[in-house]
Amino acid sequence: SLLGFGLPGVLIALVIGVVGAENYLLVVFYSCLLATIFTGLSVLISLVARRRQLALGIALGVWIFCEVVYGLLMLGTTLYLPASVLETTLLVGLLGNPVDLARVLSLLEVGGPHLFGPAGATLVKLAGSPTVAKLFGLAGLLAWLVLPVAISARIFGKQNL
Repeated sequence: SLLGFGLPGVLIALVIGVVGAENYLLVVFYSCLLATIFTGLSVLISLVARRRQLALGIALGVWIFCEVVYGLLMLGTTLYLPASVLETTLLVGLLGNPVDLARVLSLLEVGGPHLFGPAGATLVKLAGSPTVAKLFGLAGLLAWLVLPVAISARIFGKQNL
């Protein structure tokens, strides 16, 4: 993470200065939080799946689902929904995927409204401001972090070692 985010951060600072450094650090934070979320999900998967190969396959499947398939499902679903339920569907859909949440929060940090996408624009519209939208999104990411870890702790505590 240090090399992957540090080197580009230094290069950006050398080219344009430290303007926007806070926003860049928040994007790095969201990325690290997303990595921690998937680590928690992987721990939960490894506790539920008894075999290492099965756990690895399920964890990779979950990541691919969240990264690729979920977005396609949301896109396909929202194309056929009436406008009256579209906002709610986009908001619930956004909360259902930590990758989308991190992506929207990162775009809220670095770009204007034209970069938010439909889910981000809906989040800002329903929240009333980008600041409230960021807090709402961060709460969603924290829920994605806490729930798998809490369930994992409960399962691990019940195991007879």
